[in-house]
Amino acid sequence: MEKKLQELIKDQFKGLSLTQKDEMKLAASSGCSLLEVQAVAMDLGVVPLRYQRNLESLTLAEQRRLLQSRVTVVGCGGLGGLVLEELARIGVGQISAWDYDCFEEHNLNRQFMSQADIIGFSKVEAAAHRVHSVNPGIVFNGIKRKFTADEGRESLQDQQVVVDALDSAQARLGLSQACRDQGIPLVHGAVNGWYGQVATQFPGDFTIEQLYLGRTPGEEDQSALVFAAAMVASWQVSEVIKIILNKGNFLRQKIMLIDMLSLSLDIIDF
Repeated sequence: MEKKLQELIKDQFKGLSLTQKDEMKLAASSGCSLLEVQAVAMDLGVVPLRYQRNLESLTLAEQRRLLQSRVTVVGCGGLGGLVLEELARIGVGQISAWDYDCFEEHNLNRQFMSQADIIGFSKVEAAAHRVHSVNPGIVFNGIKRKFTADEGRESLQDQQVVVDALDSAQARLGLSQACRDQGIPLVHGAVNGWYGQVATQFPGDFTIEQLYLGRTPGEEDQSALVFAAAMVASWQVSEVIKIILNKGNFLRQKIMLIDMLSLSLDIIDF
């Protein structure tokens, strides 16, 4: 099937960009998935049109590497929904998302995937629909249950990066341990009102423990404004992409503190 796909692309699209309509026709003609169509096209130097504007900042080889990558987002709420949106748009090929919860009306102020007409619907199912509508080629795996460290150790073992979009200290600590056990980088984010924080924990680090160990239930942040969530989520996605591409500087053993009210952004070493 792949050989047939290569021949079709060489014959019809050499030196051209590939539109979504082209991708769908090639998938139907070759029996390959849309993800495979995008990958083979890039291997042949043909750029899917959806990624064309990325190539001002990424090489075609880097874009291809993103398509091969596997990222898990734990939590599909205020941070997680925005992270999923950005990962899908930039072209991360395989995305998993954990969330047991359903949308409630108080989510509408900041949770990107919530809508007035889907209150009561599963966040994971809404995420699957949104990701598919943004980029149908992405392989999306929705896990509609509460994250636990025990389940995470098995489910996360083949992932390249995990994103912490949770809202409780206990859950974050469990995720931290699961990622450390599997040797996976973890990108942390949290929001409280006008303020946010971002940090990246690499295997062997104890960043999350330094931030959250000793907190008692009920101490979690209760306020979140949409623009603060959007800023933190974007920083998280930036860290994910840099880790996959091994490019730039990371927030390792550091924490970025964002204060949007007083216009300050500080990076503090642990």
